[in-house]
Parts: sequence; C-alpha cells; structure tokens
Amino acid sequence: MNKTYYEIDQETQNIILELQKKCIELDLGNISFQYYPTKARMEETEFYLTEYKDYWELVVKQRWAKTTDIYRIEGSGLNYQYSEKN
Repeated sequence: MNKTYYEIDQETQNIILELQKKCIELDLGNISFQYYPTKARMEETEFYLTEYKDYWELVVKQRWAKTTDIYRIEGSGLNYQYSEKN
C-alpha cells in the first residue's frame, strides 16, 4: 500500500518531533499518546513512538477501522514506510 490511512497534519507532525526530542533528552526509549474522537475526527487515534538501535519508528493505529501506518523518523521529518489493514 502506498497511501496512509491516517493523514498526519503539520501540527501533529510537530508534536511528534518535539516528543522525540524530549525522549532523547530524558533517555526514554518510547512514548505513546492518543487523540480522542471529535467532530472533525470521528475515531480515536493512537500514536506509538519507539526508539530502535538505528532509528525511531512511529506507529499510528485506528482500532475501530483496524488500520496501522508505519513511519520512520529520519532527520527532521517522518518517512512513510507502509500500512496494514487487519
């Protein structure tokens, strides 16, 4: 699949990159947060940021839709890898 299920807006991307910086500063290997449903977003969305030996990975899950998008953080941006639908 070449298209994400969840489109990450610029504000969310900035939050993710700032959280990654804070994780590095505090020596945390992972962090997660979620967006609750709103009028604009009908579904809860979960974000998991994990440090691996050579890179950071971001997993974006929408449980109700049963979708997952996987990114790598490279430099100062998100690099989309692939998506899954369960």
